[in-house]
Amino acid sequence: MRVTPPVRRALETTVAKLRDSGHEVVEWDNKPIGKVYNLLRRLFTSDGGKTIRNQLEKGEEPALKFMDNFLQSKEIGVYDLWQLQREKNQIWKEWLDQWNEIEGLDGLIMAAAPYISAKHSKYTHAGYTGIFNLLDYSAAVFPSGVVGDKIGRAHV
Repeated sequence: MRVTPPVRRALETTVAKLRDSGHEVVEWDNKPIGKVYNLLRRLFTSDGGKTIRNQLEKGEEPALKFMDNFLQSKEIGVYDLWQLQREKNQIWKEWLDQWNEIEGLDGLIMAAAPYISAKHSKYTHAGYTGIFNLLDYSAAVFPSGVVGDKIGRAHV
C-alpha cells in the first residue's frame, strides 16, 4: 500500500531537514516490504486465528471487520510452519545484507502507516510497522512537524 500525499510530504520534509543539518541520507530499497508483509500475515494466521481470538476473548473485545481474514484462516501443520520460519530467516538475511551494504547506516526513516490517521477501528494496514515485528528490529515513531488538514493536505 502506497503512502498518501501528506505522509509522502512528511517524509520529504524530514529528509530535507536532515540533509540541511549536514546528515547524509541515502535511498533504501523498499521492494522487499511486500514480501515481508505477505509472510507476516501467514505467520499471524498460522494457528488458524486461535491466538487473536483468545486475546479478543480475554479483553472482551469484539473482532473488527478487518480481522475477518485472520479469524477465518486455516491452521497449518508443523512442516508448513517450519517452512514459514525458513522463509523468515531468508528475509532476515536479505535485510541484514542490504543494511551491511550501506557503510555507516544508522537507521531507516519510513512511514509508520500509509495515512496520517484513521478513524477508530478503521486502521487496516499494519505492513509498515509489522515489518519490524517480523525482523525483530527496534522501531520508534517521531512527529514530523507536518500536520494534515481535514482534506489531507499537509502543512509544515
